[in-house]
Amino acid sequence: MASLIAAPNTYTLLKRFPMPHGNSTIDAVAVTSSHGLILVSFYTIIMKAIITQFWMAIVLFGVGLFLHRHSPHDSDSSATETTIGLWNVKHSPRHVVYFMTQRTWAVRTLRDVWYPLVWFAVAAAALAASLAVPIVKTQDLKVGTVAPVNPKSVFVPNFEDPHATYHETAQQLTPTVPSALRAVGAAGTIPNDTVYISSTTTPPSNSTVVQFNYSYGISGSDFGLQKTPDLWLNVSGSCITDYTWYQGHISVNNVPQEVYYLWNNPVNLTYVYLSSDYGPAFVSPFTGPAPSTVNRTYALLVSSIGRQSISSSTDPWYLTQDIQDPTWPYEVLSGRPPLSCWETDIWSFRGRTSSTSELRNLTDNRLSLPIYIALGQYLFRPMIVSTTQRLGRASLASSLTAYGAGFDAEKCSLVADMTRLINSSYIATRNILFDATTISAEGQEGLPNVYLGDNGTILAGSDEFVISSPNIITLSVRVLIIVPAVFVGVVVLLTVLACLPDPWRSSKELNATRIHELKRQSTKSKPSNVRDSRGNGNAKQDGGDEANDGDGGNVSKEVNNLVTSIDV
Repeated sequence: MASLIAAPNTYTLLKRFPMPHGNSTIDAVAVTSSHGLILVSFYTIIMKAIITQFWMAIVLFGVGLFLHRHSPHDSDSSATETTIGLWNVKHSPRHVVYFMTQRTWAVRTLRDVWYPLVWFAVAAAALAASLAVPIVKTQDLKVGTVAPVNPKSVFVPNFEDPHATYHETAQQLTPTVPSALRAVGAAGTIPNDTVYISSTTTPPSNSTVVQFNYSYGISGSDFGLQKTPDLWLNVSGSCITDYTWYQGHISVNNVPQEVYYLWNNPVNLTYVYLSSDYGPAFVSPFTGPAPSTVNRTYALLVSSIGRQSISSSTDPWYLTQDIQDPTWPYEVLSGRPPLSCWETDIWSFRGRTSSTSELRNLTDNRLSLPIYIALGQYLFRPMIVSTTQRLGRASLASSLTAYGAGFDAEKCSLVADMTRLINSSYIATRNILFDATTISAEGQEGLPNVYLGDNGTILAGSDEFVISSPNIITLSVRVLIIVPAVFVGVVVLLTVLACLPDPWRSSKELNATRIHELKRQSTKSKPSNVRDSRGNGNAKQDGGDEANDGDGGNVSKEVNNLVTSIDV
């Protein structure tokens, strides 16, 4: 939200709050970044454990289903050997993938291929899920880097006092200058599609006319509003150079002065002085008559006359003449045109619109009174006027080319200057609430704070916006609850499947210890069967066949093959 890192005393942690996200909110809680990383890591482990336990549940169900339909010692079924091997490597999907690959190549007929292939696919999916799900779903846990504001840290000067003197108004504006400097410093970093600016240039016979339009929108989420994230402020405006306001120049006490009638009204007489220090050009903002509460007029009067340059320019604000000076060969001409502008600030909320003064009615009082006061104090006039006034000589992009007693006029333009101012105004508007937490105690001294009630009491709803900081991690309460609940549910499911009655319960004879015991029993039983066959000559052949077809022989053959495959 802002380029400045919020101080720890400006926000509240471990408090459940609705985090603005798009046009809605997310039930969230904020923690420190260090604690947040620990929680995220812990939940990553839980998510991996959920996949593992769910895999175990699949194995239990699959083996139980197989036992329900087959005998675990069915020597005619290759699936029996596969199932026994699956049971003994069930704890690792990776081992199951390896084992099923072996079983697929070991089967004798195409009819038996499908069973290990199915388990191969299931195990591969479980293995992929155990790696991907914790990474992907962790993003649903960490939803931002914001926290509810600490209302005690918010300071809003009383800009709109109609009885304040010029000196008192200047005192109110002074603490907000750093926020304007931060805004202009970030003006070149915003995405190109954030603020729309279009310009046209018409070069008539004696002067160049520049007109441009601008617009931008700021949502309740951008402001950090918890209860009205779908509130929108839509700002649009237009400016044009007006040469008719220039009334020539005069000299008072040998000081050249240019005379302008703003809006062609002699009552609005304004002077532009030739700068004696030859500093960078700047503009002075003026507010004009307001046709309505949403449509305001303003003017920007540039002071660039007499600035010396190393290069020439034909731009309306930096038109130069050759003065034949070896150091600074060019100088800005007099009569630079001011900009005549208008701007509309329209708030919209769920299909309705209003001005800033009717903002609480527009939101059906969802917007708290303190936040309404803060927004109203900063938006009672076009933000571009306030921003320009606070920036002073840093307001124009041309100030970046100034050095020593001159500047580079060729690299300066009215459009570049206004783009910088409009982008700065957008950032300053978006950060109104955040910037209210950055005014130092020294800056607050002796000034009233309209954000708080009488005697400094905290008003209801004063904490209903959020501020951002890289030292904060915001976690989704829904994910914080669901993940442990799913883990417990999967463990319960696993327990139920493990405790099912026979034949659905997985047989103990499927473990490796029991398999080796069966192998030893089959080895002992084979000589006994041979002696019995020798005692009965007529039954020798039949006895031999019965020994081979009996349970001991079949188990021995099955176990020998299976143990070999498992050991590999």
